[in-house]
Parts: sequence; structure tokens; C-alpha cells
Amino acid sequence: MLVTRRATGSQGIIVLHQALAAHHVLGAGSDPKSDILSGNFSWVAYWSLYAKPTTEEVILDANGDLKDRLVHLKHPCIELRKEDTGGMIYWNGKRYIWLHQGC
Repeated sequence: MLVTRRATGSQGIIVLHQALAAHHVLGAGSDPKSDILSGNFSWVAYWSLYAKPTTEEVILDANGDLKDRLVHLKHPCIELRKEDTGGMIYWNGKRYIWLHQGC
């Protein structure tokens, strides 16, 4: 579900887990300095559900070079995109994490 934080105008997503009363706010400016999942998703042009078993994540190696890393997925992801940049929001079984894709 798309949401906007009234106080800041920041946009985000609320995720409801099946059979749980708790919800997770991702984006919507809850804490933009901590990480991308607490920032503002106003840059997103489109989002979709990604249900394939693997994806690639762009990471920095020890030398500071960009590398692709294969990630095996146990759960579907929420894919966020704008042109050639974006990433995926993934539930790792304990919390949501950001898998960066593109620059």
C-alpha cells in the first residue's frame, strides 16, 4: 500500500504480513538518515512484485570496486525502479533489507 507521511510529504510503502497484526512502514521519511528503507520513495517511477528465486545485488568490494553478487531469495521482493536505477526490498525472515541494483 502506498502512503505519504503528512508531516514531511515523504512517500513510502506499508507492508502487512499475513496473520500478523503488525505492519512495516518502508520509506515515508520515518528516519531518512539511517538507510534507504527509512527515507523517501518519491523517486520511484514504478514498483512491482518480484518472485523469481534469485537476483543480483550491486555491492562494493574491499577495493571499492562495484561487483554483482548473486542473492538466493526465499520470499518475493518488492522491486522499486526509476530508469536504470533501483533495487529490491527483501524480507530476510527477521527484517526488511535493501538489495541495491543499478547506479
